[in-house]
Amino acid sequence: MHSAGPPKWAISFLTLFCHEDYLDEILGDLQEAYFHRRRQMPAWKARLLFITEVIKSIKLYVITGERNSYPSNNQTIMIRNYFTIALRNLRKKKLYSGVNILGLTVGMACSLLILLFVLNEFSYDTFHDGHEQIYRVTEKVVDKEGNIVENSAAVSWSVGPTLASEFPDAKVTRMYQAWQKEPLMVLREEEKRFYEKGLFFVDTTFFDLFSFNLLTGDPETALVNPQSVVLSRSAAKRYFGEEDPYGKVIWLENKLPLTVTGIAEDAPANSHFHYDFLVPLLNIGDIFQATGNNWNWEGWYWNPVHTYIRLPERYEADQFRGMLTDFGQEHLPDQLRDMILFNIQPLADIHFSTDLYQELEPHRSRSSVYIAGCIALFILLIAGINFINLSTAMAVQRSKEVALRKVMGSSRKNLVMQFFGESILLCMISLILASGLVALSLGWFEGLIGNELNVDALITPQFILIAIGMTILFGLFAGFYPAILLSGFQPASILKSGRASSASGGSFFRRSLVVFQFAISIILLISAFVVFHQHEYLSSRSLGMQTEEIVMIPIRGTSIKDNPEAFKEQLATGPGILSASAVSDIIGEDVPVRPFGLEGYDEAQNIPGIFTDHDFVRTFDLSVLEGRDFNKENEADRQSFLVNESMLEILQGNDWEGRQVGWNRGPKPIIGLVQDFNFMSLRNEIRPLFIGFADGFLAYVAVRISSSDLTSAMESMENTWRQFEPDKPFVPFFLDSRLDQLYQSEEKAGTMIAYFSMLAIFIAFLGLVGLVTYTTNTRIREIGIRKVMGASAPSIVGLLSRNFLLLVVIANVIAWPVAWKLMNGWLEDFTYKVEMPWWLFVLAGVISMAVALLTTGIQSYIAAQTNPVDTIREE
Repeated sequence: MHSAGPPKWAISFLTLFCHEDYLDEILGDLQEAYFHRRRQMPAWKARLLFITEVIKSIKLYVITGERNSYPSNNQTIMIRNYFTIALRNLRKKKLYSGVNILGLTVGMACSLLILLFVLNEFSYDTFHDGHEQIYRVTEKVVDKEGNIVENSAAVSWSVGPTLASEFPDAKVTRMYQAWQKEPLMVLREEEKRFYEKGLFFVDTTFFDLFSFNLLTGDPETALVNPQSVVLSRSAAKRYFGEEDPYGKVIWLENKLPLTVTGIAEDAPANSHFHYDFLVPLLNIGDIFQATGNNWNWEGWYWNPVHTYIRLPERYEADQFRGMLTDFGQEHLPDQLRDMILFNIQPLADIHFSTDLYQELEPHRSRSSVYIAGCIALFILLIAGINFINLSTAMAVQRSKEVALRKVMGSSRKNLVMQFFGESILLCMISLILASGLVALSLGWFEGLIGNELNVDALITPQFILIAIGMTILFGLFAGFYPAILLSGFQPASILKSGRASSASGGSFFRRSLVVFQFAISIILLISAFVVFHQHEYLSSRSLGMQTEEIVMIPIRGTSIKDNPEAFKEQLATGPGILSASAVSDIIGEDVPVRPFGLEGYDEAQNIPGIFTDHDFVRTFDLSVLEGRDFNKENEADRQSFLVNESMLEILQGNDWEGRQVGWNRGPKPIIGLVQDFNFMSLRNEIRPLFIGFADGFLAYVAVRISSSDLTSAMESMENTWRQFEPDKPFVPFFLDSRLDQLYQSEEKAGTMIAYFSMLAIFIAFLGLVGLVTYTTNTRIREIGIRKVMGASAPSIVGLLSRNFLLLVVIANVIAWPVAWKLMNGWLEDFTYKVEMPWWLFVLAGVISMAVALLTTGIQSYIAAQTNPVDTIREE
């Protein structure tokens, strides 16, 4: 909410530039006018007018404090004349001006979009009050050798209450999502039923740490009733429409009534988690019973709880990390004391956590944000180089103007100021156009990166001032070389010869700029190719198991979980159903580690484990290398395990058959060895794996269907579901589509780099137009003489194009090793990665050569077709 007074930042800005002799007078007048307007118009309009008046106050005498520093009448006329000439040149040289403005506009728009993306990424969770002191507690599970077995964003149930007891001056809160399921919420009166992913069970201290705004209800009391619920605005509208839901009852799993005690504003887009329902953890027993969980919510091993702590200012983060080590040694059970290491993670860093197990939402790597920032900088540099080259090309046409101005008494300083002014004017026009382009393309860009952006960051006064200031600096930077070049022309030689000469040093500088911008463009292009190639590799790489035509049906919290065999038997009677298997996890995405006892090891080993039934191998088309598969006719097989090839290293040899595995109060034998398959993300190496039976862990039924009868199979599955669960929605998903989502960040990063690489090539193309035009204009007399002497148009095109193609070749020579080094480092983060093929580099080179050849060929052909009589007469 805005304050009643004028914007403080605008007053600070006025104080910064205004001389103290005039500050009180000007500020008093502006404030008096503001409060007068405030009584007659809306606050936003009065504030806008105040900002406008502050900007209008920036005058020379106000800055220096000297009344005689008012610009004289002659100076005013001269400034007006500069402005008039700048506009006249823009109109007269429509092609140059249009190309220049187009390049700057596209470059600025790209940079603004990427800057908005970068600002948004680094703004995650910073809207919480005192976010600098809020941390998430994490844990690592390590083996005896110190190798990380599990690096988790969540911790066990006991960590939060014990921390609150040990550190009473800290604030602690926990969040828990129902394990392996999305709970069903039911509004009985309206017969509305939805599975809700955004349902969190939280401590009563939730609003003490997180600054989410409550529209209805009191944050101090909204969560104190064990059977209460706080809804998000979106959830309230979804269930209750326009009706006030406060005090109404909504049912968890149609079993536990919850009274609405608050309506919260939706979590901002830049939050690392997004909620729709907040239910107190006070009633955890009833919650577990309603959601079908039968695990103990006490203890230190099971770690499904996200725990946050607000540290008092007297604690430094590193100091508290050391205290957490002592905390673990004091409170962890003996068997876990050397296995679990606690740590804390700053709230604002959570969005960049890409390697933690049990993250609440997909995150983004910090390196991808830095890469995006570099792309923005590179595009701006390319746009600046274009400006320099195009302005230099125009200098040939303006040499007589400069000479006449010098003869008439204009100093070099005045000329430099004129050209700097023209440069800044072009940049400001481009900024205005770029802002419009950003507004038009924002929706497309959000779809491209897969994120909703905080557009308010673009319209804050601070950002607008920064954008204007950066534009002015950019105009000074881009206009520096043209201004020095143009103002340095010798009037005598220009008026005598009728044209400006091209210095070899200037020519080398301009060609170096072209090499630089094309090298950047080629690096971006190769990077885009490599990222796409890597994503394609991950998407198409065989996981060693069947993933296509596998439909996953969530069953946790349903009656099907208690008897999946009956459900499977009924499914098998439908058309297009090939096989079905109940499983504990989404195979290929996430399989947690579990404590298994092994012969030869004194303590339990934390090894991934999948729990399933007799049809698992057949449904996922796994290869049994040795031993045998589970046999449904052999009841003893329910007390046995299959293992994968990677388990042989843990078992210390090939003598695996019959080895006993400790699990669930008894040893169970290994009966079969299956070929390794990627049961987790391709970002991870294949690890040892147990496959066995444990009905309590089952959470999905995986159904393999025929692709030729897909529609009938889906209808049959839904009809079967209705027979078993008539009151619950049927929400299946395809396994391959779910696994593709794991690699969306790589795909989106590649797409973003590809689009902006193409734009960089386009802007570089505009710059090459400038240099080709400049060169053609300086050699126009030579071209005419060559044509008179009998030179053909193709030979002239070849003559003019040869040097530019050489520049692009040099750019490729520079860009290729740089791109290889950068992308080789990026690929190091992947366990399974492509080898960068040589043809990607050649393709980038061919594209850049084609762009250069097209540009120079067209310009050179136009010059070659010019009547030599006209060019020689003009010279």
